[in-house]
Amino acid sequence: MPNDYKLTIDNIPMSAIVFEAIGEDFVVLDLNSLARRKENVSKENVVGRKASQAFDWIESFALLEALQRALATGESQTRVISQRKKYSVSKIGETSLMLICEEISSQKKLEEEFKLFQSNLEELNLALEEKNVNARKQDEAFETLFEKSSDGILIIENNRFTQCNEKIVKLMKYDSKEEFLNLHPSKLSPEFQPDGANSFEKAREMLRVAIQNGRHDFEWVYTRANGENFLAELVLTPISLADRDIVHVALRDISQRKEMMRQIQENASELESRFHLLEKSNQELRLQKTYLEKSQAIAHIGIWEINPIEETLYWSDEIYRIFALDKEVFKPTYSAFLSLVHPKDKNMVDEEYRASIVEKRDYSIIHRIVRKDGSRRYLEERGTHDYGENGELLKTIGVSLDITDRKELEISLLTLNRELDNRIEEELEKNRKQERQLFAQSRMAQMGEMISMIAHQWRQ
Repeated sequence: MPNDYKLTIDNIPMSAIVFEAIGEDFVVLDLNSLARRKENVSKENVVGRKASQAFDWIESFALLEALQRALATGESQTRVISQRKKYSVSKIGETSLMLICEEISSQKKLEEEFKLFQSNLEELNLALEEKNVNARKQDEAFETLFEKSSDGILIIENNRFTQCNEKIVKLMKYDSKEEFLNLHPSKLSPEFQPDGANSFEKAREMLRVAIQNGRHDFEWVYTRANGENFLAELVLTPISLADRDIVHVALRDISQRKEMMRQIQENASELESRFHLLEKSNQELRLQKTYLEKSQAIAHIGIWEINPIEETLYWSDEIYRIFALDKEVFKPTYSAFLSLVHPKDKNMVDEEYRASIVEKRDYSIIHRIVRKDGSRRYLEERGTHDYGENGELLKTIGVSLDITDRKELEISLLTLNRELDNRIEEELEKNRKQERQLFAQSRMAQMGEMISMIAHQWRQ
């Protein structure tokens, strides 16, 4: 009996008995102190017993019929037994009724109290109906959640399926709920799980863990109606109801997720292999870069690149060494480069570079630079241009070769050649003078001989 009526029947100034409909019969649920005194009984002797067994006058006064009519119609029923007594039957719940015995001699006095009671009873009925409506809404909401859940849901009671949603029926590929619910849980699994454990024994262990811990999450291999096995994620939750214990099972097919994870792991392994190859390639590139930088340093060759679109100039480390500049301080640009070119060569360098762009030919020039300490170096530069589809210049890539030693050697050789030429010319001039002197002397000797001969002839 709802607790809301206990206070009412215990304080009503009339004999009141509450019955509960069980099938076509009625059993006693409660009675107030006036009824116990009037009938000379205790609660323990009558509560739970059938109405006709607890009170023999129920049948004598045709009150069973009144109880049935009130239950069926919801309308109060009245039976006048004598000039001094009458019985009233009122419905107070879905299957609960209250029987009140009134003493007619004191009816007038009690009428007002009874009206008040009836008013309270109506209020309680309205409150009960509101509770019932809310309960039905909650049941409907639960049913909607139960059926619309994206997971398969099972209710297990006494090792049998008692409820399930449509999701799990489709997941297991059965035709109907009835077909599925008639199965024993052991029929839904292969004989053994992937770890080699017997499915039946392991299922009992999983249930034991769930009951012990209040919940248990684990993975399980199920068998569909077509014999196909699939991997599922299960959550077992034991629930204790008022009159029984059940196990709520939430089941989700994770075979696709596992396959994706397997593919991700394979991809990760492949990526790791590629990463190692890339790292190896990077090491080789770093090694090649080191060799290149050393080769540039040995050969005094630097690499540069001009990007006219971004207005940037890239220098390799060797060019910084050639110009004796700090890489962290000096920021190369084309104009900054020209400022380092020897003043007498600056216009020549700029004109040659721009002319090579216009004429779409390679850039090639030898010029001098002036370091910050005033020392001079000779550079030989060569470059090639990259053009876009519309003929616009995209970039120029080139090399700078420090030819100072070669140039200085050329200058030394040129000076030496000049000196040798001068000395040879001097020697030749000396020889020519000697030849002229000898020639003159020879002529003088010949003339002397002729004169001597002529004189000799004259003497004869």
